Amino acid sequence: MRIPATPRAIYCIGRNYGAHARELGNAVPASPVVFLKSPSAVRGLHEAGKIAYPDETFHHEVELVLRIGAPSPEKPTSGDSLLINRVDAVALGLDLTRREVQTRLKKEGLPWTDAKSFTGSAVLSSFAELPASLTGQARMDQIAGSRFTLWVNGERRQHGTPRDMIFDLETVLRCIQSSHGLFPGDIIFTGTPEGVGPLRVWRRCFVASNRRTGCSRETSSSRVRRKASARCAWVTRSGSSWRRDPTRSPKSRSMNQGRSENRPGVTGPTGSGPRFS
Repeated sequence: MRIPATPRAIYCIGRNYGAHARELGNAVPASPVVFLKSPSAVRGLHEAGKIAYPDETFHHEVELVLRIGAPSPEKPTSGDSLLINRVDAVALGLDLTRREVQTRLKKEGLPWTDAKSFTGSAVLSSFAELPASLTGQARMDQIAGSRFTLWVNGERRQHGTPRDMIFDLETVLRCIQSSHGLFPGDIIFTGTPEGVGPLRVWRRCFVASNRRTGCSRETSSSRVRRKASARCAWVTRSGSSWRRDPTRSPKSRSMNQGRSENRPGVTGPTGSGPRFS
């Protein structure tokens, strides 16, 4: 399923993995750290689009992303008590960050907006819809049991699972609900695990989740990488935009090189998201 053309609101949770907070020298928060991105920040993983500050080096932050699909029930019942029931789909996302700008703004006690919210800074895979029959704690367990990974230039940079979050998904949803409300079309970046690092426009980038194929956790990574690498388009930078480059498709290059390195052969910010069944 494609990403929504214009999400109503984009919420992001900072420092939601303890190891990530520590790797940047930040204190582990006592409550969720919430910030916003503008709708213009959203770009699909496989779609061409502009990115602001194309000559800068960003930091990559791979995250599980939730989408709110159901409005608040007019007459809530005991079965409606968990807000996770209002999440109708999940995706993988890259929160691109201007880290030097963020560090300066934090030192000056200023908001992070210029470092976090800019054109192309919220990269999203396709959303995978959750089965309507999956509700309550079973729905929570299905999402929380996922694992996701980011490779950059064939190197595994980040790997995480929602089970390692400081604030679980229900806590995150309740925090946002209490301050802003949750409405259909809202999307929520739920936090990034440790391993964040530099990413420039020309770097090869690939994301995948073990929920993509329904494989067991132990065997999913290699299967996902082999299948997804054959599907993904090659992209390259054109000025300050991303575009598909048909002359550099995976079929036009030997896939043996990617296999011998046991790494996905994909260029640009591309890859696959989760699938639930």
